[in-house]
Amino acid sequence: MTDVINRAALLVDGDNIPPALVGAAVVAATGLGTLAVRRVHVHPQHLPAWAAVTGFRVVTSAAGKNATDMALAIDAVDLAAREGFAHFALASSDRDFSALAHYLRERGCRVLGIGEGKTPKTFRDACSRFQEIGRPKRPASKLSETDQHLRALITSANGSGLAVGVAGGLLFKHHGTKATELPGGSLRAYMRDHSSLYELDPKGPDAKVRWVGPQA
Repeated sequence: MTDVINRAALLVDGDNIPPALVGAAVVAATGLGTLAVRRVHVHPQHLPAWAAVTGFRVVTSAAGKNATDMALAIDAVDLAAREGFAHFALASSDRDFSALAHYLRERGCRVLGIGEGKTPKTFRDACSRFQEIGRPKRPASKLSETDQHLRALITSANGSGLAVGVAGGLLFKHHGTKATELPGGSLRAYMRDHSSLYELDPKGPDAKVRWVGPQA
């Protein structure tokens, strides 16, 4: 039976951390102890991207705003308060988990934050330790023509990203490519399937996309 003292939980924000990085998250978390719990919390719209990931229990959240964040936080508090877990790895680049990290540390838990370089200082500092992980890089020379066009459109916007709908319109206007003709049948589906290049906000009227692939 797993030594209770050495049990650790790896909780992944599946709306924020792409499946391509889950292996790096596991490697970063192994130093905490035996990973008795490995769970990915994810919004229903992101569930298909996690279908091929093994070794994790994938927990689908409700469809409301911030539902994934709340579900993950409740899971962590339950594991600490009722199951006696004292070692946690929180995989997200979202500042909203800062309060959860503070809570767990106040209970005497050890908290490892795992996220990308964009992770805000507030979350990094709230953890006992923070481990930065990065997305696999694709050489610029291997970018498709569509990706090169989208990169130029997105990076020409301000640092907060370009509205997904606007990106689709510009792609057609300047390059004659219809979003419905892309693999997946829509621009959002195409970008979601190329998560090493694009970072998408959840669906909504103000949803934006940011380029995270190789620069020109």
